[in-house]
Amino acid sequence: MIDKSFTHNKNTMLKIQLPIKSERIVFSKISAVFVLDIFAEYTEKVAEFMDISAYKSIDDIIIRSQYLQSQNEQGNYIHLVMTLKSGEFIGCLGLCEVNTFIPRIYIWLKESAQNMGYGSEAVTQMRDIILANKEVKYLNYPVDRRNAPSLKLAKKLGGRLSAQYGRTSDNQKLLHVEEYRFFRDGE
Repeated sequence: MIDKSFTHNKNTMLKIQLPIKSERIVFSKISAVFVLDIFAEYTEKVAEFMDISAYKSIDDIIIRSQYLQSQNEQGNYIHLVMTLKSGEFIGCLGLCEVNTFIPRIYIWLKESAQNMGYGSEAVTQMRDIILANKEVKYLNYPVDRRNAPSLKLAKKLGGRLSAQYGRTSDNQKLLHVEEYRFFRDGE
């Protein structure tokens, strides 16, 4: 069952009503319904350039999901699952620092959903929703410079390179981050 609304505290700048639907994708709040999908699809290969390594057990995902739900409720974070309109799970999208003027977006797609335009469609949909909020200055999209598809996506959607830095993932892997900014048209 898809949640019809998103609960968050009054300090959250972004107000998002769920579900959100793009041409092919439905975005909904993370829930226990998707735990098995996430466990099966968030593989070492998918997680290669992410801050969070692949999960070793269902319990790890349950703990992470509970943490993300609490962050959602506190208004710090919006974590969404993405399904096709047919109901097929394709990945997750997160919005961090949603209580600031400069939120950050990340996305991952299961391997079989990559190179089909879903990443572009998902980021475009959320970018447009976020930048419609006039209080938001811009949207940050950090990607590892070795992740060619994500770099291509950032540039294709008009992202402007704003920073380069190293960051360590949860399993102490060094990420080589290039941070892109998405602005409203004309800015």
